[in-house]
Amino acid sequence: MGDLTVLSTHAVEDVLRELGPAFERASGVTLRIDYDPANVLKRRIEDGTAFDVAIVTRPVMDELVGQGKVSGETCTDIARSPRRRGAQRRGQARPGDRRGAFKRALLVAKSVGRHQWFVF
Repeated sequence: MGDLTVLSTHAVEDVLRELGPAFERASGVTLRIDYDPANVLKRRIEDGTAFDVAIVTRPVMDELVGQGKVSGETCTDIARSPRRRGAQRRGQARPGDRRGAFKRALLVAKSVGRHQWFVF
């Protein structure tokens, strides 16, 4: 049936890797998925990269709609990350709620990681 070119942020990569093959089998459509950060995808779309589906953050999508690069009528929110939280190793003291304590904790950390959780 053809290909479907998808430009997507890494935030939904695990979901697409899991659901993509079932979609391909059921539809007969081959997914061509290209992952990049939302702002990189925004620049690529602004520069004329061809795509069928774009999965980016709401602010980036709103900018692309405002520029006429994407039709606002076709936009649908598929996921939301309602809050951001931090975590530390078990047994370590919490940095506290104040900004200064949080900043000091980040500055002395040996490593910092980031993970996004989405609710569908």
